[in-house]
Amino acid sequence: MTAAFVAQCAVHQDAPRALVRGGASGGLRHVDDYTLLHLLAEFGQASLARSVAAALPTHVVASQLRTIGTPAHLTPQQLAVARGYDACAAALAELAAPGTAAPTSPTPPESTPPASAQQQASSVHRSVSDGSEHERGAGGDEPHNGGWGTNGDGTGRGVLASGCEIAIEGPELDADSFHRRYVVPARPVLLRNGTAGSWAGLRALLAKDALLETFGGLRVEVGAAPYSEAAAKRILLLSEYAEAVAAAPSELELLPVQTDEGGRRPRADGGGLSMSRDYLFVGLYAASEPMHGALKARLEAHSPPVLTESLERRHLYYRASTQFSLGPPGSGSPLHYHMAAVNTLVFGRKRWTLLPPRDAVYSALPVFEWHRAGGVEALRREGRTALECTQRAGDVLYVPDHWGHAVLNLQTSVGFATEVATARGHSMRMELSKSNS
Repeated sequence: MTAAFVAQCAVHQDAPRALVRGGASGGLRHVDDYTLLHLLAEFGQASLARSVAAALPTHVVASQLRTIGTPAHLTPQQLAVARGYDACAAALAELAAPGTAAPTSPTPPESTPPASAQQQASSVHRSVSDGSEHERGAGGDEPHNGGWGTNGDGTGRGVLASGCEIAIEGPELDADSFHRRYVVPARPVLLRNGTAGSWAGLRALLAKDALLETFGGLRVEVGAAPYSEAAAKRILLLSEYAEAVAAAPSELELLPVQTDEGGRRPRADGGGLSMSRDYLFVGLYAASEPMHGALKARLEAHSPPVLTESLERRHLYYRASTQFSLGPPGSGSPLHYHMAAVNTLVFGRKRWTLLPPRDAVYSALPVFEWHRAGGVEALRREGRTALECTQRAGDVLYVPDHWGHAVLNLQTSVGFATEVATARGHSMRMELSKSNS
């Protein structure tokens, strides 16, 4: 049943007004305080949200706009922002403007009326992250960095402040809730401490000395833009690359791009690319090399619990691929998109930029240069929704099918990604296959 159908019935049959007159709850809520306006926000139904609001008494509308629904811990307006529906978010903001009080919750968001999609997104960030018990990664202030030199705060000069503009959950999130709240509606989520239960095993496996002792002879391909076919790549041993990473600067600096009088960018001393920003992101395929298969098996044996349980329950169909990643501060992946993926960070810290499918784009520009040139703000000036989130060691980040994303390593980062088949993604691929046949 679609949101449009539900809302049309509500408006044309005057069901909301009739229910209120009959003594129904003023919130007209489903379980977990999920209101009718939450439903419309989930599907971006701006005009229908206005129609429903017109059909309801003012105090009922105000109550729904204030309600923080448990599944996403967001108000309807914040939910629309998180889903990338700017028009719907603006409509809900207009409804809330005339004297509507700010939402109340154990961690209340600030309620300055937003003037843009990004300001709306920042209110989502405040509501789900400020003061949250899940803010610290699984590593917390843990000094153990696996020998990868990830000490420090992992921010550096010129880097955007830490925080998260997507939903945040803790390690207690079960597979059924993960499926209902995020897989089905295709919403990204950060699981703080999401590796609980597999954290110790992952650290032991991917600590520098242990990794190189077992897998140092693995041949890998590295480059400044791993997803771009046009970017230069180099093939070398994992042990050789690890030594280059260890010698890379530990402090990330993102300062505005400076050019000379001819408009040319300076070389490496002014932020140009160097070996220190080459990134390793390798798909592990057992058929291609035995060492690939061994590392793949050991990583999958320590998969985050929510991934393992989701596969067992068939909420996720299967693992399409497992990819190992390693890179120094300033390295990472440029904007791209693909099937859904569960991204596990074992050491370090990463800054994610995520775009809903309608705004997703590919880029061949290395992510360090893209950030340094103001890439996020450029996207927003184009009218695209860009949500940002900092992932810490021990965190797991779920990216739904075809959500665009760029990843910047703020510290030397070690982790792995698992691309997974979802019902939504499988259906989309089947449709594409039919259209191309």
